Amino acid sequence: MLYRSKIGGCFAVLRENLYRLLGYGASICFNAVNLMLGGNLPPFGSTCVVIKEGERYLLLEHSNGKVGLPGGYIRWREEPEETARRECREETGLEVRLGDLVGCFSTPTTSWARMSTLTVLYSAEIAGGHLRQAIEGRPGWFSAEEARRRLDPYYQRLFEGYLRYYERHPLPASNS
Repeated sequence: MLYRSKIGGCFAVLRENLYRLLGYGASICFNAVNLMLGGNLPPFGSTCVVIKEGERYLLLEHSNGKVGLPGGYIRWREEPEETARRECREETGLEVRLGDLVGCFSTPTTSWARMSTLTVLYSAEIAGGHLRQAIEGRPGWFSAEEARRRLDPYYQRLFEGYLRYYERHPLPASNS
């Protein structure tokens, strides 16, 4: 598989798959408890960040060939803005300066392996750091067309929401 040669061999793929399996386990446990409580648990809060440079977008490439946006779950006593910056740093190696709050997206669970989330989506620009691989995947720059083709379905709504937002609120010339 081309991905293995690009990001560090079979160990990196195994590590990513074990990390994903842990996430599935947590989702199954959460959904089971939620079922026992009559569906009364709230969705998990999360954030995602869209970074655009020129006509390219920073995305995380996963071993299954899909890509996703940098982001993750909000920690206890953490503000969404802090989560967005932390997740971006952890997943890409980059420090970011947040721009607009693009929107909030509700994603009810459709599978035992996923948790319901309420995701806060931000635009951002790079403020420092260096791109590096993380357990979540390999960061890379993608055109809008390639992003649409390869985005994991969970992130497609978020990305399309970002594009719609900036059709109505154009970026300044320095960011577009």
